[in-house]
Amino acid sequence: MPDNPHKKPAMPAADQVVDATGLDCPVPLLLTRQAAKGLTPGQVLQVISTDEHTGLDLEAWCLRFGHRLLGCQHDGKRQCYWLAIGEPTR
Repeated sequence: MPDNPHKKPAMPAADQVVDATGLDCPVPLLLTRQAAKGLTPGQVLQVISTDEHTGLDLEAWCLRFGHRLLGCQHDGKRQCYWLAIGEPTR
């Protein structure tokens, strides 16, 4: 039997989770940046947010600082993002 096309793809296990539920821009990004400082390249950071702008902020932040947005899943009003931490930049 073929895979269910509506099944959400599995995301990697997070090494750390930032729960920014109920917080507005720019707080989710600031918490993400702070958490990323404590991780090493290749580790996975999960960010949970209810702010609709967090995804755009994270995309731009990842692009600028060498991190990788692995995926996003929406659960009602919450969005969960998975980021792979890149090499530190100056």
